[in-house]
Amino acid sequence: MPLTNPRALRCALSVPLSVCSIALSAHVWAQTPGWGWSVGQQFSHDSNLYRLPDGVLPGSGQSRSDTLSTTSLDLTLDQPLGRQRLLGRAGVEALRYRRDDELDHAAHRAELRLDWETAGRLSGQLRAASARTLRPLDPDAAAGSQARNLESNDEAAALVRLGGAGRLSVEGQLGTRAVHYSDPAFDAAELRAQSAALGLRWRPGAATTFGAGLRETRGRYINALDDADRYRSRALDLWMTWSATPMQRLYVRASPLRARYDQRSERDFSGLTGALAWQWQPRGSWLVTARAVRDLGQDAYLERYGVDDTAAQALPGGHVDDGVVLTRVTLAAQQAVTAKVQATVSAGWTRRTLTSVQPAATAATAATTAHDSTSQLTLGLRWSPRRSTQLGCDASTERRRADGLLSTPYSARVFGCFGRLAW
Repeated sequence: MPLTNPRALRCALSVPLSVCSIALSAHVWAQTPGWGWSVGQQFSHDSNLYRLPDGVLPGSGQSRSDTLSTTSLDLTLDQPLGRQRLLGRAGVEALRYRRDDELDHAAHRAELRLDWETAGRLSGQLRAASARTLRPLDPDAAAGSQARNLESNDEAAALVRLGGAGRLSVEGQLGTRAVHYSDPAFDAAELRAQSAALGLRWRPGAATTFGAGLRETRGRYINALDDADRYRSRALDLWMTWSATPMQRLYVRASPLRARYDQRSERDFSGLTGALAWQWQPRGSWLVTARAVRDLGQDAYLERYGVDDTAAQALPGGHVDDGVVLTRVTLAAQQAVTAKVQATVSAGWTRRTLTSVQPAATAATAATTAHDSTSQLTLGLRWSPRRSTQLGCDASTERRRADGLLSTPYSARVFGCFGRLAW
């Protein structure tokens, strides 16, 4: 896939391996206006499907390791409409497990975006996205019954910018998000959230852009404690982008943030969040990407936003994480070994702060706080004998370190190969 397209590396850093390699196919080969479609097939083997600690066996009728077959169909749309531009993509996947067939499911994702502008100084973006995937398996629940749990993410956002191509512009955004689970045991984790942001963007030169804005999110966990647990977070976003040459791009965001909950006050947070993303192409055959992010797990801001400096350009949302705060560092590199062969490598490290209320001896409750850290290394190889055909393999290793209070340690290895055809 083209080295000038950074989406491939961003996907590899934040999406499971078996999904990432297929999800990129439509975007890679649909570079010209119009529409396109592609089909893919992948087989992957996971040595620790339920992410269990070493020496722990899964429940009755379940296997510790398994082989997964993923069949996919992707469609893309890229159509100019006068001053406007309509972009869309949709994909469906059929996932089948060799032994744990109770996890078999169909996944989908879809996104439609309209970039618009007027003859004056107004421009903006309208976007809607939906995704349905298997929620990452919970190692704490795996020793017992591990039911299939599909997570559905539905999002919509609207962005309006006043200022056009001038040095100073004002922009505002509204967004909404709904998260639903198929397993009734996760009813308390179902989330509804709305957000609003207002900010300024200043471009003193062609290479640098600065921005500042206020962002507020209001959400509620529908069935938490038999009542809706509402929360509110407020952040001041300060960011900048710098791209002195086409070979380099730097994005930095610092966001002091405060979040408060009506019921689960142990999740209250006040502190600094933010992100750093750097892309560098030292030579024509290399592309290097580095990211460091820190944010709240429930909002998954760090999962949804890459180096783009506007929230409306987000990809479909990532999984809601149990961590109150997430810190993630990733580094990826891609090299064109030959004109038709590319090699990729990525490494990542994630640290989570977990909090849970435990019953105390008195009438009061005591909050338990714990941490875990997860490291991952992935190697990949791609071969494109023709523009419409791609074959490849990926191998990854993952290890989590935890104290066992609110999370358990584990290690896992995943290996998979795939093939894709595009028209």
